[in-house]
Order: sequence, then C-alpha cells, then structure tokens
Amino acid sequence: MFNNFYEGYFEKDLKKLAVIDSKGEELLYQRVYPLFNNNKDGVALYHLAELIRLVYITTSPTIGSFIEYNPKKQAK
Repeated sequence: MFNNFYEGYFEKDLKKLAVIDSKGEELLYQRVYPLFNNNKDGVALYHLAELIRLVYITTSPTIGSFIEYNPKKQAK
C-alpha cells in the first residue's frame, strides 16, 4: 500500500492509487480487524490498522486533486 501510494502520488498514476482504494477496505475490515478478538497484541494491531486506514482514506482526496488538476485542460 505504501509503495502504491508513493508511486501513485509522485507519478500521478491513478491505477496505483485505485489499487489502494479497492484493497484497503478489504484489508482493514476483513483481515486486520478480526485479529483484534484473538490477539494479545491489540495495541500493535491497532497501530497497524490505523496506518492502513490513513493510507486508504488519503487516496480519495489525492485522486480528486489529480483529476481536478489537468494541465491539458488548462492549456486550452
């Protein structure tokens, strides 16, 4: 997720950001949150889940800023 976000942002690659958007929710809600019930390391899991959540929710505004800023549109 971090690599896709980094590369997607600096390369302005919407496909890489879309991967985060599609997989972030699945990763967070289906894989990480269920671990809270069966694990003693709840604090570490909480921080891992928070990192995933923050990267996941950051993709929407990032994609929006790329769509809003279109140099080809402004050149016309």
